[in-house]
Amino acid sequence: MIYIWAKKMPIYFAVNDPSTTPRLLTREQSDSIPFSSKRLAYLLELISLAAGSPQALAMEQTLKQCELEATPGETRFCASSLESMLDLTRGIMGMDKLKALTTNIHNLSNTLLQEYTFLKEPMEINVSDMVACHTMAYPYAVYYCHGQKGYNRVFEISLGGENRNIVDAIAVCHMDTTNWDSDHVAFRVLGGQPGSSPVCHFLPADNIVWIPSP
Repeated sequence: MIYIWAKKMPIYFAVNDPSTTPRLLTREQSDSIPFSSKRLAYLLELISLAAGSPQALAMEQTLKQCELEATPGETRFCASSLESMLDLTRGIMGMDKLKALTTNIHNLSNTLLQEYTFLKEPMEINVSDMVACHTMAYPYAVYYCHGQKGYNRVFEISLGGENRNIVDAIAVCHMDTTNWDSDHVAFRVLGGQPGSSPVCHFLPADNIVWIPSP
C-alpha cells in the first residue's frame, strides 16, 4: 500500500495541456446530449467517430463505468457540467457550502515520474464527509464522482521533486475497503484484498475532492 507518511517516494504526476483538455459543458449543453451506452451508436455518429476506434472504445468504457451500480455504503454519479456536479454533491453531503480541494503542481518539468521528498509533516483535514471526482475519457469533460460512507482521511502534503519541482498535493486514505470489488485496480497494483488494509492515493491535478466548507 502507499503510506503517505514516508519521507520519500517515487510519484507520477501527469500534466495536461490546457489547450487540449476537454472542458465541462454548461448544464443546457449537457442536458441536450444523451449520455447512455444504449445511445452509443448515435453519439459516435454525432461526433464523427468510427465504431471500434480507440476513442469510441474509451467512450463506451466511460459510459459503462458511469452506469455501474453503487457498492453498499457508496453513492456515485457522473457529471459533465459544473452545475450538475455541485447539485449532486450537495445532495449527497446535505449542505450547500462546499470547498474544492485539488493538487497544485508548480514548475513541473518533463520528468513526470521522479523521487519526491515530503517537505513537512502531512496536514490532515478533519472532515466527516467527502466526495471525490475523477476525470474520465470522453470527448468533453466527464467526472466520475463518488462518496463512501465510513472512515476516510484527507491530507494536504507539500512535496519537493528531485528536479526541484514543488507540488501541493491532496491525498486520500480509504480506511475501510470491505465492500470494494476484489478486482479493484488498487488490489491488482498494490496487492491485498477487500478489508485487509487502508488504500491511500494522491489525487492527479485534474481531480477534485469536495468537502464541507467551514
